[in-house]
Amino acid sequence: MAKTAPLIAVDFDDVLVATNLAAAQWHNREYGTKMALEDFLYYHWWKNPYWGPMKETVSKVLRFYTAEEYKQAQPVLDAPRICKQLKAMGYRLVIVTARSDEHRKITEEAINKYFPGIFDGLEFTASIGGRGTSQLTKPQMLRQLGASMLIDDSLDNCIDVAKSGIPVMLFGDYEWNKRKSGIGAGVESMGFDEREKVEGIGRRWWIRDDVADERLSPLVRRVRGWDDVLRAVRETPSSP
Repeated sequence: MAKTAPLIAVDFDDVLVATNLAAAQWHNREYGTKMALEDFLYYHWWKNPYWGPMKETVSKVLRFYTAEEYKQAQPVLDAPRICKQLKAMGYRLVIVTARSDEHRKITEEAINKYFPGIFDGLEFTASIGGRGTSQLTKPQMLRQLGASMLIDDSLDNCIDVAKSGIPVMLFGDYEWNKRKSGIGAGVESMGFDEREKVEGIGRRWWIRDDVADERLSPLVRRVRGWDDVLRAVRETPSSP
């Protein structure tokens, strides 16, 4: 394939494999909860029901990383089929993930199992705990790679990448990408239960954080699933 073929950067978790669903299944098994995908209201897990405050969530996440549910997370619907089709159309596909390089073996096993021969590269950025190998932000990594677009399920990532002038597809009909999920002081650092005590139980206060699609940069396009991705890619002027 020609080196000048347009490069599409693809996030891994919840774009290629259903990691949040696997996490909910693990949490339910371990703690007897009834967590569903719809309970992931924010990108950062400690802001969601059942997980507890940030410190407790980090401890749980480290345990989840050793669980079979994490290792055996299933591909997102139609992801293998559409990615294979995009490659056949002449695109180069590279995974850019916030996973740590410590997860390389598990990640590569999933790629080889569900996406054999499709991706031309796997890049890790800084992860939770700051143990990424590159220490580059996603916008920096994408500029270094020369990516023509990004497919990502994080609203925060999509906003940041669009600011750098790279078109992005905000992937998935997910609760957590209806709203930003920053890390900071005050309510940004609160776990779900702690914030609910402040906001009031049953008041659905998280809806106040919703960001309407029309308020996003013209470079951000929401795609509900992989068929939408294919349609959007075909409409871009950078098609091979």
